[in-house]
Amino acid sequence: MISKHGKQAFAAIALGALWAAAPAYAETVHAKLEGFQEVPAVSSPGRGDFRAKIERDGSMIAYELNYEGLQGRPFMAHIHVGQHGVNGGISVWLCGNPEDGPPVPPAGTPRCPVPGGSVSGVLTASSVVGPGGQLIAAGELAELIAAIRAGVTYVNVHTAANSGGVPSGEIRGQIK
Repeated sequence: MISKHGKQAFAAIALGALWAAAPAYAETVHAKLEGFQEVPAVSSPGRGDFRAKIERDGSMIAYELNYEGLQGRPFMAHIHVGQHGVNGGISVWLCGNPEDGPPVPPAGTPRCPVPGGSVSGVLTASSVVGPGGQLIAAGELAELIAAIRAGVTYVNVHTAANSGGVPSGEIRGQIK
């Protein structure tokens, strides 16, 4: 039999564990990446998964990108602004290999795993490079988060496999 103090201690520990496990993020978003979502569509055995958590106060996005089976060497990945079936400009870099540029990723951008793998990071206002012409300027993380929530952003992993040496996307997925 558990004493009254034992029950109180157990309740306090359980409440503390529940509080510690409470998410610090307002929402989680994700995307499944495949070649048939590219514009135009490409036939690639590659596939990927993107998951991100947007902090409650909108000050950062923590993300993880996984991909495998690509036909070309992956050397950059981004979040772009563009609805399903439409290409758009780069908003943030998720990974990049500077020796494979141009374009060359901003300083501090994680390296893209070759031939595949996992990369993770944190996006802040300083990560937003702005796609130009789409009214999300550099540094406007709140605008990017609004576009993510509106369903008009996608993740793209770029390789040279399908474009004769010019870096194009091989797998893409709309963020939901």
